[in-house]
Amino acid sequence: MEKAGITADKFVLLNVPDNVLIERRTDPVTGKIYHMKFNPPPNDPEVLARLVHRSDDTEEAMVKRIEQYKKNVDAIKGYYKVASVTEEFDGVGDKHDLASKIAKFIAKGGGSDVTNVLADFWDTNTAGKNVTLLEDGTAVISGSGTMISKEGCGIGGSNHLCIGKKVLWELECEQTGRGSWVGLVQLPKSAKPEETPDLNLSLSAVGWGIWGGTTGNFHPSYIKGSVSDQLPAFTAGQRIGLLCDSVKASLTYLLDGQEIFQSERSESFLSFHAHSWPLQDSAFHLAVSNGWAGCTRLRLTGMQVLDGPMSS
Repeated sequence: MEKAGITADKFVLLNVPDNVLIERRTDPVTGKIYHMKFNPPPNDPEVLARLVHRSDDTEEAMVKRIEQYKKNVDAIKGYYKVASVTEEFDGVGDKHDLASKIAKFIAKGGGSDVTNVLADFWDTNTAGKNVTLLEDGTAVISGSGTMISKEGCGIGGSNHLCIGKKVLWELECEQTGRGSWVGLVQLPKSAKPEETPDLNLSLSAVGWGIWGGTTGNFHPSYIKGSVSDQLPAFTAGQRIGLLCDSVKASLTYLLDGQEIFQSERSESFLSFHAHSWPLQDSAFHLAVSNGWAGCTRLRLTGMQVLDGPMSS
């Protein structure tokens, strides 16, 4: 790194007992990695039956990797042992609490700024006027408004606005308003400012949205104003997952790690991505929104690119 002129702003070390590292399993269908205790898979017989131990993740392989790590970690710690650069964390416990502690450490002092990191994800320049982005990644939307990610999921080309053909986004809902939304907005991969929809409107008017809130347990999803499938609403305290697969034209909706809805080649999803632009030349961007009253608070907690973009 030094020879390449790369200097680390922050060094984060997670301390985890050896036995904890061995309890991981992978879902070969979604690519998700679960920890059997701290991040367990959904209680779905089909998912549980297909979980596998990757060849580099078996107990024998992990023991060798841990031994190698222990031989080298002290030298690495010694190199980075500067108070403002190094911090050690207990890696066992609530993952959201740990992520919050790490984010605060990164934001502190002369290192990377969490706000800048988040700005690289969210397209804050086009956020509706009622949208505020906090340092911990929470989008606060009071009144009608929407914010979308800078990068999206799509096929064809390697444009920087298209990060992959299959992407999993994860959020945590902290508060719901009257019509809280999580969903997708479709944009051309080379979108110009004038091609971005009016994000002072709610997601139900500009994209495909899943409804959350306290007005009922089930709500219709919306596609640019048209009513679509009836889906369970998300509420405060729940974790939301959206898995977009642009090759299969499918979207999977998860709540607290459990699959709620999967629309592969469904009429609603096809009508959404056929609305304005051919799929080959566009990308789906993650969007968060509030409908018309109250306040929505949604925090981005993770993003996994499960299948990279194809070259042109």
